[in-house]
Parts: sequence; C-alpha cells; structure tokens
Amino acid sequence: MADYRRFISYMYLYENGRKTVNSGFVRVESRNGQCRVHIHMTGLYGSESESYKVFMLIRETGGYVGVDAGSLRIRQQVGELDLSTDSSRLMGTEYGLDRVSGMVVLSDGGKLYGTRWDDELLETECFVSIEKLSEKLVLFSVKKEKETDPIPGTMAAGSLSEIEDSMENVPELKIEDNTENAVNEQDAMSVEGTEEEAVQITDQIVETEVQREKRQELPNAYEILLQQFPQMYPFEDNSIEICVRLDLQDIGMLPMQCWLYGSNSFLLHGYYCYRHLILARTRTHTMDGEDDAPDYILGVPGIWQHREQYMASMFGFGNFKPVSSENMCAGAFGYWFVSLK
Repeated sequence: MADYRRFISYMYLYENGRKTVNSGFVRVESRNGQCRVHIHMTGLYGSESESYKVFMLIRETGGYVGVDAGSLRIRQQVGELDLSTDSSRLMGTEYGLDRVSGMVVLSDGGKLYGTRWDDELLETECFVSIEKLSEKLVLFSVKKEKETDPIPGTMAAGSLSEIEDSMENVPELKIEDNTENAVNEQDAMSVEGTEEEAVQITDQIVETEVQREKRQELPNAYEILLQQFPQMYPFEDNSIEICVRLDLQDIGMLPMQCWLYGSNSFLLHGYYCYRHLILARTRTHTMDGEDDAPDYILGVPGIWQHREQYMASMFGFGNFKPVSSENMCAGAFGYWFVSLK
C-alpha cells in the first residue's frame, strides 16, 4: 500500500509568540487517495459560542497559504473536528497532502494553537496578517511595517528568536505508523492505542540519583511546581486556591511517593483522552476559621458516569469535582482526583 500514510502531531497553545502548553492533537491518515483528519482539543475555556477556525498550512516564502478546513465543534471545553477530503486536492484546492507542513487553529477571541510536523518552527508572526485568496484559501504573511492595527480575530506574535528559545527543551512527540494494521478509529484515544507513546513518556519520568536527592531536599515540592507550571482554573467555584496544568512526564517532578501514578491505568486513560492533568491546592480551614495546612490534589480529566466512577475508585481516584458547580449529573465534565501527601 504505497500511498498509505498515518501520523499524529500535537497541538500547542502559542502566547505572545511562545509555545506553551499541549492542548490536543491532530491525527492524519491518507489511504487510497482519501485523507481523513481528526482534531481533538482540550482546555478551550472561552465561550462555547466562540469560533475556532482550522487551517492546513502550505509553506510559502514569507508566510503560509492556509487551506480552510472548517471549525471545531466545542462542547464542555473540548473541541473536535473530523473531515475527509481528496489527498491530492485538499478541500477542493490545488494543494495535496504532501504540501502540508502543519495546522493552526485560530479563535475569534485571539487564541492561536498550532503544530508543524515537518520539524520546522511555527512562525507565529505570520498570523497577524490574513488575506483571503479564494473561498477555501487564505494567505498568512508577516505584517507590513506601515500597518499599525492588528486584524480582528488574530493575536500578536513574538520574535522568531523567542520561539526558538522556548522550543529548546520542549520536544514535540510524533507517532509514525505505516503498517497495514492501523489503529481502529474508534479506539484512537484509548490507552491500548498509545502503548508506544506511553513507553516513551514513562521513560522521561525516571530521574537520576542526584536529581532524586535534590528533590527530597525541597521544603515543599508541590508549592514549587505550582509556581513553575502554566496556571489554569477550569472550575466555577472558589474552592481551589491555585491550579496548574501538567503533562504526563511532569509526574517525575513530584515527590517520590507520587511516581507510581505515572503507571496508573486510570490516569493514563484520562491523560490520553484529554492530554493534560492538574495539580492544585485546595482551600482548607479549621473550625475556628483559621487557615489549616494546605491540601494538594492530582486531578485527571473525565466525565461523570457510574462506570467511570467505578473504574476511578479502583485506581485510587475516588473523588470527582465538576467544572460547573451546578452540574453534578451524568455527562458532567470535571476532574477525578486523589489527595497528595
């Protein structure tokens, strides 16, 4: 099957030109002249009415040609898009899949998410200038000096050198699979479908003996991590004092007694579905109203369902906190969590 191609590339949020947190993935499969694309994004905490436009990127001198691939469907902070198109004429244009170097998602609120799978940097400064070329094509290019006002719906970008600095220690994981037996589409986000990736990330959790000794000397490793990692606050109430976003490999930064969660099956399932975890400090008070010693939790994103509750309890995540304080019913999105000592 000479024309078969399949890969996964991870989407990152870019803020002020800097690559920050992992926010989802793009799965691309081309078979028998047909290209199928699935995009899964998480942590989209704006209004559900906010539009998130998706573009395939064709690298051109001075910028990119963007092939309009549609918009994400947003529900409970999760965005998804499935499309099928001709591999040699994407969305009816003259461009084929072999010309595509990556994808971007642009919100009308100014957010930029992107990925490149050709091992080159995403030049975010190009996305402040958009010119419509046809019904399905736009031109992204570097803003001309004489222009002073940004185009509505785009975000300002930093310099290319800033992006290079931020990329030095942030490897982008990719999975290539050109075998006949591709992963079934319905199981693409299950733990069973990500065993190879799980091995790669679990290897990153292992630390040297010197690093372990230094970690044990820290007065409060949780507090240090809460100041170092990207902050987020998905909950509507104020029961959480501070909350940060973690990737799976970041479990190796937690105290040694927490490392076992790096191989916890329920945690792995939730991580591969939503591509993030949370570490948070809860608000705790004594009977007389004084602040008590803080409690820390490790959270796994998921949906409130009886079956999932059963599985979560089996693996130590018996507590659930919904994102919406008024929505504690079946289908509610939130976080299964465990208290950390």
